[in-house]
Amino acid sequence: MRRDLRFAAPIAFFALPVQAEVTPDALWSHWQSGEGALTATGEAAPAEGDALRIADATVGIGTLSAEIGEMTLSPDGEGTRIALPDTWVVESGELTAAITAPGATIWASGDPNAPTYHIEAPTLAAPIVGTGQPMSVAIDELSGALASDRLDLSAASLAVAGEATEGLSAFSAMRNDLSVELDGPLDAIADLVQGLSTPDLTLTVEADSSTQSLTPRDDVAPTVTITSGETRDSVRVVEGVATLEQSLAEVQVAADGPEVPLPDASATAETVALRLEIPAEVSDEPSPAELELDVNGLTVSEQVWQLFDPAAELPREPADLRLALSGQILRRSPTELSPERLALDELTLTALGTTLTGSGAILFQEAGGDRPYGRPVGSLSFVLTGAMGLLDQLDALGTISTGNLVGMRMGLGFFTTEGEGPDELRTDVSIGPQGGVNLNGNRVLTLP
Repeated sequence: MRRDLRFAAPIAFFALPVQAEVTPDALWSHWQSGEGALTATGEAAPAEGDALRIADATVGIGTLSAEIGEMTLSPDGEGTRIALPDTWVVESGELTAAITAPGATIWASGDPNAPTYHIEAPTLAAPIVGTGQPMSVAIDELSGALASDRLDLSAASLAVAGEATEGLSAFSAMRNDLSVELDGPLDAIADLVQGLSTPDLTLTVEADSSTQSLTPRDDVAPTVTITSGETRDSVRVVEGVATLEQSLAEVQVAADGPEVPLPDASATAETVALRLEIPAEVSDEPSPAELELDVNGLTVSEQVWQLFDPAAELPREPADLRLALSGQILRRSPTELSPERLALDELTLTALGTTLTGSGAILFQEAGGDRPYGRPVGSLSFVLTGAMGLLDQLDALGTISTGNLVGMRMGLGFFTTEGEGPDELRTDVSIGPQGGVNLNGNRVLTLP
C-alpha cells in the first residue's frame, strides 16, 4: 500500500512549478526570514564551491526546535542538498528527543520563497524524555516531503515503546508500511491539541498492519496484544469542528501470561470503526458532538469456546455491535469535555443468539461544587431478546452450575420486566430532577 516517494516526490510532489533555483545562499536567507515551514539560526561560512557550512545550527519546524550542531548546504541540481550530522537533539516544550539518523539528508527545491523539502532517512531512532515514562521511537526507510501547508511521508515501519515505571505499565506499538499526509499548516496539529483556533486541515495516517501490546504493572495481570491488518486514522477540521475517525481490519486481541489458562485466549473482529466529532476549540459555549462505534464479525478462539461449549451447542455466529451517541458538550480545556446533553441514538448488540437494543436521552443540569458536569435528568430504555433461551441452553449443557443460573435468572428478574414479544425483557431507567433514579418505575437510589 505504501507509496515510495523517494524518486517520485522530487518531480511531482505538490505539483509546484520551479520559479527559480534554490541555492544554498537563497535557502539560508529564507530560513533567516522566519516566514517558511523551516526557520534556522547559526553561523554560516562559505565551503567548497558554492556550499555553505552552518555551525551551531538550530532549526525550527512548527513547535519543534532541533539543535543540529553543524550542517552543510550544497548545490544539487535545481535545489540544495542539506547534509545533517548523524545525531542531533529535538525539543518541544518539556519533551526532548536525542535523534540518531545516519545518512539522513534533505533536498530543498521549488519556490525559493516557499521551498518544498524532500526527506530521506534510512533509519531514525530516538529515546524521548519528559513524558513521565521513558520512551523510544524507531523508524525505518523514512521518505517524503513537506512544505508550509502540506506534509506527505512514508516509512517501512514505525515502532514506539514505553518502559514500565512505578506508576505506568510497559507498552509497545508498531505500524508497517506507514503513510502520513497532512493537508494544512504544519503547526495546526499542535494548535488543535491545545484547543486553539485552527484552520481547516486533514491529517491521514494509514498502515498495512499494526501490533501493540500492554504489560500491566501488576504481575498477576496478563499481557494484552492487539494486532490488525490495514488501519486508517484521520483527523479533519472544518469550520471549527474536529472529526476523528479510525478504522481497523482483521483485528485480534489476545491475552498471554502464566495466569492465563489457555494457549490461545483471543478474540477477533473483521472490522472495527470509530468516529468522534467534537468542537475543535476551547469555548464557554456548548457545541454539537457525536460518537459512533461499529464492531463487526466478533468471535473468540476455539479454545475459549471449549471452556463453556465443548459440544458446540450454542449459536456461534459472529457478534456485532453498533453504538451511536450524540449531544451537546463544552470543551472547557484541551482535555476536559463536559456534556450538557447526551442521546443514545442507537445501541444494538447481537451475540449468542441474543439481541440487546437501547435508546434514550439525558440532559445534564448546570454543574456546581466539585462536579465537572451537572446532575443528569432523562430516561433510557433497553430491550433484550433471547436471554432466557440462552440460559436454558447453558443449563442443559451444564456449563454453569444450577446455583449460578438461578442467581442469573433472579438478577434478570430484578433489573427487567417482560416485554411484548416472546423471550423479550425490557428495562426502563429514568432520572428525575432531584436525582431520583427509577428502575422500571421503582426507586432504586438517589444521586448526590
